[in-house]
Amino acid sequence: MSTVTAPVHTAAVAQVAALLAARTAGRMVGPFLRPIQLLLAWPVTSQLVARHNAKAAEEAILLRRAEREDVQNYLQLLASERMSA
Repeated sequence: MSTVTAPVHTAAVAQVAALLAARTAGRMVGPFLRPIQLLLAWPVTSQLVARHNAKAAEEAILLRRAEREDVQNYLQLLASERMSA
């Protein structure tokens, strides 16, 4: 049984939250630093999203590999039963 994660939705939410936090922090220090803080926050958010997506993809691959091994074992068992009968 496999679980499906939704990395795209959570990635968008994380990016929006980081941008809003950077914008709010920028208001406190002046209007000229807002673009700088947005640029500083963007790579960090992008890295976190990329790591999350990579982890979700790795988990999906591992689940598929385990399912494939289960099917192969079942087919081998079935074939051995046919040979012995």
